[in-house]
Amino acid sequence: MFKWLDKKFSNTQREEATRFLDSLRGADIGVIDMISAQAIYWANFYYAEGLDLYDMEGWIMSNMMFPAQLVSNIKTLQRDGSMSNVGLQVWLHSSRALLYPELRVFGRDIWAELAKATPDARAMADEMHMQTRLLPEYLDPQKVPSGLDKLSR
Repeated sequence: MFKWLDKKFSNTQREEATRFLDSLRGADIGVIDMISAQAIYWANFYYAEGLDLYDMEGWIMSNMMFPAQLVSNIKTLQRDGSMSNVGLQVWLHSSRALLYPELRVFGRDIWAELAKATPDARAMADEMHMQTRLLPEYLDPQKVPSGLDKLSR
C-alpha cells in the first residue's frame, strides 16, 4: 500500500515540477527576471527568519515538513491574489528536489532557467526589499542553492 502511495506522490510532484519548468522555458526574459527577483526576495525573507534557503541542502532532511509549509504559504498568497507566490514555488520545487533524488534534475533545470535572468532581476529584488524594509542578504540572481547547481560532466 505505501509503495503505491509513494509512487503516486512522486508522480504528482514530478508532474508539478515539469509544468513549472515548462512555464519557465516558455517565459519571456522579463518574466524570468520577475520570478528570479521573487525567489531572491523569499530567500531573504526566510534568511531573516533564520533559514538559509541557499543552504537548504544542509538542513532540509531535518525539516522535511518545510515543503508543506511552503504549499500552505503559496495557497494563502494565491487566495489573496498575490503574484509573489511564483517565487515561492521556486523554493517549493527546490526543496522537493533536495528531498527526493528523482526530482533533482528538475530542480537543477529550474535554476538553469533562472540563471538567464538579467541585471533587471537584481533591481526588481532590491525594489521589493525597499518596499518591505527587508534588509537583503542575497541579491545575486545567478546564485544557486547548494545541491542544485549544474553538474559538470
